[in-house]
Amino acid sequence: MKKLKFILIFLLVSGVFLSAKNQYSTSESIGLLGGSNSGTYIKIARDIKEITKGKMNIEVYNGGSLENIEKVLKDRDSQFAIVQYDALLYREKILGDKNLRNKIKMIFPLYNEEIHLIVRKDRGIDKIDDLEGKKVNMDKRNSGCWVTATMIKKFRNLEWREFNYPPKEALMKLISGDIDAFIYVVGQPAPILAKLPASSKEVIKLISPEVSNFYPETVIKKESYKWLDRDVKTNTTKALLITYNYNEKLALKLGRRVYYYMDNIKKLSKIIYDNLSYLRANRHPKWKEINPYDTQGVKWPIHPLVSGNSGGSAISKCEQLKNRAEIEMCRALQEQ
Repeated sequence: MKKLKFILIFLLVSGVFLSAKNQYSTSESIGLLGGSNSGTYIKIARDIKEITKGKMNIEVYNGGSLENIEKVLKDRDSQFAIVQYDALLYREKILGDKNLRNKIKMIFPLYNEEIHLIVRKDRGIDKIDDLEGKKVNMDKRNSGCWVTATMIKKFRNLEWREFNYPPKEALMKLISGDIDAFIYVVGQPAPILAKLPASSKEVIKLISPEVSNFYPETVIKKESYKWLDRDVKTNTTKALLITYNYNEKLALKLGRRVYYYMDNIKKLSKIIYDNLSYLRANRHPKWKEINPYDTQGVKWPIHPLVSGNSGGSAISKCEQLKNRAEIEMCRALQEQ
């Protein structure tokens, strides 16, 4: 009788523990921080929300890179965020957060964000150094654009008059002549720039930021915008999907709620991996560039719960291949 009683108590306690780890339902809201309504972050975040319907209750919010990092660190309702890689480096190196790599982990790299350096044609700005003393919009403070613009200013040893209008307003200020230049870091094609008519080339142009010693080189393709008549050399930073470093050790310290966050990391990464083919075919053009295994140029730790999540997915097996032709052959075989 005593033995039976002991077994019943053990099962009851075990059941309580297990349910404690899994007591949070899919209806609970999970925050995913994007960017401004005119940028690419918010579009990618909404695509993620779409593919998680019925499995996770993702809620998408506006934000900026530094702001997003701060919220992931301090606000448990903001579990996931899209940020610029250079924003993490800015916080770590410039602001001196030396423990940031232990606190923030990458789920995976997303896509390149091209630096769009847009200037008025009538202001005599043909190269980056011509911005000296000019009126330059850097987006709102602590945004990803602001971080990159600050880095450019520092690396090129330039002084200009800083303005902090959001992208759409900045473009209006550029059109009206109230500012001379606009630094906009966004994945091409940027919606607000893609909607401009071909005649815009009479008023504005793109120039190179010339920071190849610090940022990888790329081009903004003339096909991205009706008002471009040639490819323009530029530089790029990477967009990353990040989360807080929830782990077993933290669960022992803070309690069972941490298991819920850990489970969210596993769920979200798997859902995205398993839906990459759909996203590439049907959603924002930048999904075609996203390769979860391509961490080239990004030296930031991946959350360990993500690393073990990709093995069962056919698309993930294909993405492990290095050569683009091999990847396409692998996908074709998987679809047969």
